[in-house]
Formats: sequence, C-alpha cells, structure tokens
Amino acid sequence: MIVEVLVLVFLALCLRYCIKLRQRMSFAKDMPTAQPCYPLVGNLLSLLWKNDEEMFDNVQHIMKTPARLFKIWLGPVSYIGTTDPDMIRSIITNPDCVQKPYVYNFFKLEFGLFGAPANTWKVQRKALNPYFNHKILCKFLPIFDRYAEKLVECLSQTPEHLEVQITKFTTRCTVAMVCATTIGSDIDEDRDTEKFAYDMNGVLELVSKRILNIFACLESTYKLTEAFRLEKSMRQDAWEFIDKVFRNALNQRTGRRRLNEDDNQDEYKKPKNFIDQLLDLHDLKVLSDIEVAHNIATIITAGSETTGIATGFIAQLLGMYPHLQEKVYQEISEVFPSTDKLHCTSEKLGQLQYTKMFIKESLHHFPIASQIARQTTSDIELDGMLIPTGTTFVMSIHNLHRRKDVWGPNAEQFDPENFSEENINKRHPFAFLPFSGGNRNCIEAIAREMRNLVQKYPSPLCIHLGPLPHIVLYEPEHMQVFLNSPHCLNKSLQYKFFLVDRGLFSAPASLWKGQRKILNFSFGPAIMNSHVSTLNQKSAMLAELMEKYVGQKERDFFHSIALCTLDTIYCTAFGCDFDLQRQPVGDLYLKLQAEYIDIVTRRVFNALFYPDFIYRLTNAYKKQLEIMDEGRLFISNIMSARNVDKVLSSPKTQPSKTENDDRKPQNFLDKLLELAQENTQLAKEDIPDHLYTMIFAGTDTTATTVSNVLLMLAVHQEIQERVYQEIMAVCPAKDQQVSVEDVAKLLYTEMVCKETLRLFPVAPVVARITTSDIQLDAKTTIPNNTTVVGAIYPMHRDPRHWGPDAEIFNPDNFLPELVAQRHPYAFIPFSGGPRNCIGVRYAWLSMKVMIAHILRKYRLKTSHTMDTIGIEYSIILKITGGCRISLEKRDHPTATQ
Repeated sequence: MIVEVLVLVFLALCLRYCIKLRQRMSFAKDMPTAQPCYPLVGNLLSLLWKNDEEMFDNVQHIMKTPARLFKIWLGPVSYIGTTDPDMIRSIITNPDCVQKPYVYNFFKLEFGLFGAPANTWKVQRKALNPYFNHKILCKFLPIFDRYAEKLVECLSQTPEHLEVQITKFTTRCTVAMVCATTIGSDIDEDRDTEKFAYDMNGVLELVSKRILNIFACLESTYKLTEAFRLEKSMRQDAWEFIDKVFRNALNQRTGRRRLNEDDNQDEYKKPKNFIDQLLDLHDLKVLSDIEVAHNIATIITAGSETTGIATGFIAQLLGMYPHLQEKVYQEISEVFPSTDKLHCTSEKLGQLQYTKMFIKESLHHFPIASQIARQTTSDIELDGMLIPTGTTFVMSIHNLHRRKDVWGPNAEQFDPENFSEENINKRHPFAFLPFSGGNRNCIEAIAREMRNLVQKYPSPLCIHLGPLPHIVLYEPEHMQVFLNSPHCLNKSLQYKFFLVDRGLFSAPASLWKGQRKILNFSFGPAIMNSHVSTLNQKSAMLAELMEKYVGQKERDFFHSIALCTLDTIYCTAFGCDFDLQRQPVGDLYLKLQAEYIDIVTRRVFNALFYPDFIYRLTNAYKKQLEIMDEGRLFISNIMSARNVDKVLSSPKTQPSKTENDDRKPQNFLDKLLELAQENTQLAKEDIPDHLYTMIFAGTDTTATTVSNVLLMLAVHQEIQERVYQEIMAVCPAKDQQVSVEDVAKLLYTEMVCKETLRLFPVAPVVARITTSDIQLDAKTTIPNNTTVVGAIYPMHRDPRHWGPDAEIFNPDNFLPELVAQRHPYAFIPFSGGPRNCIGVRYAWLSMKVMIAHILRKYRLKTSHTMDTIGIEYSIILKITGGCRISLEKRDHPTATQ
C-alpha cells in the first residue's frame, strides 16, 4: 500500500511539473509547433531509438519549420526554435541572451569560455581577448607551417590512389598545432597530449548523444548507463593531463622568473602563448585553478576538433569538385610559386581570395556547430512577444545556411561564388554564421574589420547598418572638406541615442552655434591658467592614493584615473569640490556611466533598435531611463551646491569696471548660468544636458587617454625613462606644482601622448548628416541628408600617411619635420573643423599634469607587449583590460643632466 501511495505521489509531482512547464509557454500559444508533434512526448518520438545519421536528419527536419519562431517540445521540456536571420540576430546580439542553457553543463566545462555562466564569461572573455590579437596569431604562422608540412609528409606515405579517412590526419595535425601554440607542448614528444585529445573527443561524442536523449538528461538516470562510465573514465584521464600541464607551466614560469631575476632582466617583451595569459590572470586572481583548467581543456578541444573536422570537409570537397580544386591550386601556385617549403605570411594568405571563398562555401554547407542555443536571463521583447526569463532558444545554423529565400534557389548546390563580394553584399549579414555570432561569438574585433574594409576599398566607401547607408571617409583631404563644411555640422542619428539633445555633444547645429560661441570663453587661456592649481592638487591626490599598490601585482588603474578626472571636472568646470576620489559617490557615478555607455553602444551596433518606437519596448530603454534618473541626482547636487535656482531667479547685474578687472574667471557652469540668464540661447531645462555632456566628455575620454599613455610607457621602458627625465628636468622637486610654463616645455611627453592618441584615438569615428549637397572632390558629390562617417582609427594607422611602420608605437612620428610633411588632417584625435572638441586645451593640460605627478613618483611596468594589446571598438575606443600595470616607487633622484 505504501509503495502504491509513493508511486502516485511521484506521478502527481511529475504531472504538476509538466503542467507548470507547459504554463510557462503560455506566451507562445499562437506560435506554431514543429512537426511531427505527438501528445505528451511532443517532438521527442522523432529522436528516440535512432542511429546518429537518422537522429541528425530528424533534428534538421524539425528545425525546417517554416516560421520565424516556433515551439519545440521534448516531452515536457520546451524550446523556441528559429532559422530566420533576423530572429537569430536579435537573439545572439541581445545582452540578455548571453547565457548558455543547461545542456552545455553536460560538457563539464562550466568554468571556461565555452560553458561558463554569462557573468563569469564576460570577465574571462574581456581578459582573454588580447591573446587573440591578430599580431600574436601571425607569430604562430611558422608553427602552422611546420605541422602542415608534417601533415603532407604523413599523407605522402599512404599508397597512391587509396582513399583515406582524411579527418584522422587533419585532426591529428590541428591537435599538434593547438597544443604547440597554446600550451607549448609538442605531441610528437608528449604522447599524453595525444591521449588527452583522444579522450576529450570521445567525451564530446558521448555528450552530443546525451543532449538528444531526454532520458539521459537527468544526472540520476545517466549515471546508470554504460555511456556515463565510459565518459567518466575518459574525463578522469583528461583532467589528469590538464593538472599535469597546469603544474608544469607554473613550475616553468617560476624557473623563468628566477633566471630573469638573476640576469636582472624581465620577461615583459616576450610573446606569450595562451597558457601564459591564463597564468597571468591566475596570478592576478582573475582566474581560479579550475577556471584555468577548464580554459585549457576548452581551447585544445575546440581549437583542434573544429578546425580538424572543417579541414577534413574542405579536403573532401576539393576531391569531389576537381575543377574547383584546380582553381584553388592555381591561385596557391601564383601566391607561392616555389615548389620548396611554404613560408606563409599574413599578407600572402590575404591574397588567397578564391581559396577563402572555397573555405567559406565548405563551412556554408557543413558548419561545425549545426545548432547553437541561448537562454534568456531577463524578459526580452522579440517579434512582438514578451519572452520570459529562462526561455531557451535553439538556432539551426545548418538550416539557416540552406534557406532558399536567403541563399537563392540553388542553396543546396556547392558554389564558392556565393562568397563573391557582390553576393555577400546582397545577403543578410547574419545569413552565414559558421563560428556563431553576436556577443558570444568566436573572438574578433570590429576594428580589424573596419581596417580590412578601408585597406580594400578607396575612400569614400558606402556601408549599410541594416537598411541605412553610411558614407565612410578615411582620406585626410576628404576629412578636411567634410569636417569644415558648414553643411556638415549636424550630428548623425546615433548621437541622439545618448538622450542629451540640448547639450554641445549632440545639439542641432542651429542651437549649437550660439552656445558654442559663448561657451568657448570657458576654455580660454585665462580660465585654463586658473585651473592649474586644482589640476595639480587632484593629480597629487591620485598619485598618493596609488601608493598602496606599490609592489603589488598588476591591476587596472583606469578606475582610479577616472575618479581623478571626475573629481577634477567637478572642481574646474562646475566649481564644486566633492572629494570624489575618496568618496563612494564617485564610484557609483562611474558605474552608472559605464553601464550607460554600454547600452548606447549596443544600440548603435544594432540597427533594429534605431526606430524609437521599437527601442522603447526594450529592457535596454527602461534601464537607460533608470540610469538617467539616478544620474539626475548627481546633477541636482551640482545645481544645489551652486544655488542655480537662486541665481537664475535673480536679475543679471553688470559688474563695474573695477570689479570686472579683479573678478574670478568664469568656469563652464558660470557661463551656462550667464547664458541662461540672458534667456536667448539657453533655457534652464537645457543645463542638465550640458552638465551630462561635460562630465562624460571630460571624464571618460581623458581617463581613457591617460590610461593608454601610462600603459604605453609601461610597455616601452626606454620611452618611459626619456619622459621621466624630461619631467625631472622641467619640474624636479618632489611636490612641485606643474605650471602652465612647465607644461609647455614637456615636448617629448606631448609627442608620446599624441602617438598614443594616434594608435588609440578615444573617438574612433565621427558622424554627421549633411544639410546640403557637399562637393567632396572633383569626382564625388555627397547628397543632402546623407550620414557621413569619418573613420579616424584606420586613417591614423594608414601606412600611406604614417609609413611602413604605422602599427609601431613611435613618438618620433611627431617630430616637427615629420609633422610638416604630413597632411594636417591625417591626425585628428579631437575631431576637426568648427565642431571639434571644445575642451582640447583643457585635455592637454590635465593629461600632462597628471602624467607628470605619476611618473615623478612611480616607475611603471606591465606584462603586456604591443602584440598582446587588444582593443574594444565602441563609442569610446579602449584597450582591452584597461591600464593593467604594476608600480615601483622611485627614489626621486634629480634628473640626469
């Protein structure tokens, strides 16, 4: 009797659970269901008791459902499926769809990039981005050459005309490549590495089968299976290898450091492999032991398995299409005419355009990840529906790549011409996703794509953000015409996303002109001179607060520097000293500002959210308003401290001549209030927008530039020493204030700042809308109402203007004789023309004073090299990881004479 009761209770609980799961999908009651679908089991019956090939075919059949979104039921468990490129883009670019669903936990790599929860993944991804820098990858080319030659040698030993399982050879080769470049292990010398690869591949195969077996999804039932016992054995062997690699790497690292200490050297300049990067982050407590281990397993398994299988597919397709193979062969022979060993370079590989098209077409037909899945971490708006938290999306890349409405009627045919420039431009940007996409895609940089475009096409270039055309300029002559035209003063649509339409940053030209004319006086020489004491005081405070980190491991000092610039702006621009470097309110403001910039950046790069009526339905818009509400408290504090209401309600009085001669110079807020009192160009309601603009422009941009300069000095020790000697020659006393006259003498320091701004301009682009036709040159006229984008970042790195070493950090680029030879608009870090940055003088003054105070007190070091530095391309261009340096206290000797 008791057994029967327990069984009934268990069944009742299961029924209740199933009903609850069904109720969660009530929002999708009108959404079609994938077929075939049966009562109770849903689509599950199509996947049970099938072999691998039948299961794959049935999954693809389910995912062919002709709807933008559709329901999938595996028993009581529900998913939302899609193959629509618009829906896929909306999902994988949504910040609330970064989380991977529970099935990824089956891989047992939940502490690495592959399966980590969204919050962990974000930290790791940001920290590890530098390892995937293009320059580092290029340094691996000799290793790729060596192992590719070994692959060819192995294939040459097989009997002629005998078909072979090519994937066996290509996977073996890619395992060797990945191990050599990531952990410094040669599998020809370490058979454990090969065994590890075998074990991890076996685990992946078992897990893939488990995902599609509803009965194996429960851990309790899966542990009863033979598959579990086999997976456990393979996984145990794999983790023993990972532990050995981790411990060996730690021991080798310790040995190298001791040797370097004995030789009085450091290893800062040595290029690092992936495990070095992991250990750096481990030392900094960014990654734990288990996170390092999971990332080692992830990079070896994902890097070798996916590349090996893809290369195998490509080789097989070359064999299937001899005429295409001949075209690939001829192209390779033209680029590498010698029959001797190949010596691949990035430039030569870039010339293999048809080969690249063939590879892409192979991935088009056989994407390694045929399905990807994401889970919502918050309610999201999608296709007119509110999708609740915890919903899992399944996106079929395999079926996306075969949609005839996207790829044409011959979507199933193999044709590399699908990837000609003409055909690519006709296609949806999310129609081809061999490496996933969006926020959690394989690591890449928008900046690199932008540079590839400008290297390939002459200026002007037309690009599209969704349906919106943008004319991109990157020739100095074009930039000069564009930025100085009276018909290019209106900012583009994207600037309105900041919601500060009445401030100098994004105000329409008609409003901006009058305001700018009067506010210019707030940045004149007299005002700048009056700020020097405050700049010195706040910079000295920053240097003092940094002292607690002397002798400690590397850390990102951007936050400390940003607090200093925020504190300084409050004092100099608003006349309010709130001691923000030492008060928690400063931390809160910087947190809100970072979140705000992130939201705006995501909207800028997602054209679907450009229409206000769509964006206002999103959680991002609600969050943006919440941040604006919190930000108003800061603005209210400023206005209250300065008695703005009282000032504006009082009649304006004209100072007498004597008073006028002796009165204190007016700061930015003083000028705003004067303008508002006159009530001609500025209303009281406009003041907050101007304050927001000044705080943002004066804090984040200056802090980012100073951070970048300090990092460049830490990377280039000899340049740092030269800057230090210049500072000591000009203002050597330990607590001496840096005067305006001193700043003017810091010529080499200025050259270093300019070179930093050349390689890392904080505003990578500027954008305007034309209000009349613009004659750009003899051949080109830009029509009225066109969005024009000035691409500063690629122009600053163009070898035509900066020579063959344009990528190298070299302050001598700004020697007077070289500057005189260069077009004046080849370097515009603060934009150019009448609507350039209003605070240029202030920026130079504050940066030099801050750098002088820091370098007088500390020697800066970093484990970074120029090769490991990555960038984040957004509203503000930043170096990935920020200003990650360590500090050594200087003995403060006098400068070398």
